[in-house]
Amino acid sequence: MTTKQIEAAVTRFIEQYMEAFLVPGVAVAIVQGSQVLVCRGFGVRRVGESRLVTEDTLFPIASASKAFTTTAVGILVDEGRLSWDQPVREYFPQLQLSDPLASQMLTLRDMACHRTGLPRHDLIWYKSPFSQAEQIRRIRYLELSHPFRSVWQYQNLMYMAMGHIMTEQAGQPWHEFIRKRIFEPLRMESSNFFIDESERHGDYVFPHLEEDGCVRAIPFYRDPEPVADGSINTNARDVARWLLLNLNGGAYDGSVIVSREQLANLMTPHMVVPGWPRLKEQPLCTYGLGWFIESYRGSLMIHHDGAIDGFSAAVALLPDQGVGIAILTNADTGSYFKEALRNFIADLFLKLDSPDWAESLLTLYVKERRSARAKTTRPNLARVLGTHPSHTLSDYAGLYEHPAYGLVDVSPLSHGLKIHYHAFQFNAAHYHYDTFAMRPDDSTWLQFMGPAWSPLITFSSGASGLVETLSMWLEPDLNRPIVFWRVS
Repeated sequence: MTTKQIEAAVTRFIEQYMEAFLVPGVAVAIVQGSQVLVCRGFGVRRVGESRLVTEDTLFPIASASKAFTTTAVGILVDEGRLSWDQPVREYFPQLQLSDPLASQMLTLRDMACHRTGLPRHDLIWYKSPFSQAEQIRRIRYLELSHPFRSVWQYQNLMYMAMGHIMTEQAGQPWHEFIRKRIFEPLRMESSNFFIDESERHGDYVFPHLEEDGCVRAIPFYRDPEPVADGSINTNARDVARWLLLNLNGGAYDGSVIVSREQLANLMTPHMVVPGWPRLKEQPLCTYGLGWFIESYRGSLMIHHDGAIDGFSAAVALLPDQGVGIAILTNADTGSYFKEALRNFIADLFLKLDSPDWAESLLTLYVKERRSARAKTTRPNLARVLGTHPSHTLSDYAGLYEHPAYGLVDVSPLSHGLKIHYHAFQFNAAHYHYDTFAMRPDDSTWLQFMGPAWSPLITFSSGASGLVETLSMWLEPDLNRPIVFWRVS
C-alpha cells in the first residue's frame, strides 16, 4: 500500500468508529523505517466544543512513559552509573520490601520487569496525600502476594522508585534527565511532565469518562510531582520521533541516544504475562523492561499502553516490518478503541485480512463494562438478612490507620456511616452484622479500582468489646482485606 492509501484506510476506520467507542478525540502517528507516514489528529479536544485535535495537541500517555524510564536507565547503564543486576540496597537502602530476603536481592531488573512479588497497591499513590519519598518509605509495610521473582505482577510503585534511584545516580531529577537526554536530542519540543505545562502550551485535550452511554469531561488527574511510572504528556508529532528512535537501534538523526545493546535488553522477554490470550490473535504475551513483547498473528509486536483518569494511549512497534504506531485518546473508552485501531493498522503492514476489530472490541467493551459495573456496585458476599450492628453507629467513629495505606476517618450518619479515605468519600449502609456496604461519591473510584473491588467494609471488636479494626478490600491480588487499626 502507498502512504496515501494507508492514511486513507486509517482515516476511514477512525471516522467510522470513534463515535461508536465514545471517543471525542484521537491523534495518530505511524512511522516506517526512517519516515513518518501518518501524523494527524481527529475529533475534538473537549466534548461539546469545536476545538479540533491536531498533530500538535498534547495528551497524557500515563504508563506508556515506562519505556522512557527504562531507556533512561539504559543510558545510565551505558555510562557505568547504574547496573541492572546490582542489588539496589547498595546505593538506595531506603527502598525495602516486607520480605527481608527480597530486599537484599532486589535489582533494577526485578523492578522493571514486575517480578518483585508486590501486587499493585495503587492506593498508596492514587489521589493519596503522600509524597513520593513517603510512598517509598511505606513500601516496606506492603504485603507481597507472591514469592520474590516467582510471577509477573504489574507494579507502578517500583517504577516511581526507579525514578528516585535515577535522580540520585544522575544528579538531577528524573524528569529533567528525560528532558535533557531524550526529549532534546529527539526534538520532542512540546512534550512535558505537568498538566499545568500542557495548559500553558494551549493545545491540549481534556479527559473524558463514559457513564450510561455518554461521555463527559472530568477533572484532570494531576501528579503533584513528576513520577517515573507515568507523567509524560506528548503529541503525535513528538511521539513519532520516539517511535523512530526505538526502531533504529537507539539512534536518531545521526546521534546515538542509547546503545543498541541496551535497547535490545529492554525488548527481551523476562517474564511471561499470565492470563493470556485475551484475543486468539495474540496467544502469548511476555514482558521485558518497560515493554510488553508478544506474538501478534505470527509476528513480533512490542508495545505498551497507558491509562489515567479520562485518557488512554498505545505505543506499538512491529520491529520486523520497521513499523511504529502511536495512538492517543481523550476518553477512558479509548482503551478498547486504540486496541482495535492498533490491530487494524498492524494488519495493513502485515498484509493480512483484518478481522472486524471494531465489532470484536465493541462487544468486549460492552461485556467487560457491564460485568465491572455489576461487580463494583454489588457486594460479592451473600447477605445474611435480619442481622444488626453489634454497636451503635457512633461507636464505629474514629480514625483507623495502616502503616502503608494511611488513615481512614469514620463518622456516623443517621442511617449509616461516612467513610473518608484519601480524597474519597463513601456513604456506607449496613449490610449484615458489623459489615457495611460502601458507595463512593466519585465515579473515578469505580473506574480506577475495576471489577475486582468489593464495596464491603467490616469492623471488628477486641476483648474489651470496643471496636478496634476495620477491614477494606483495597488490593484484589491479596485475596484478603487491608486491616486498619483504630488510633483515636
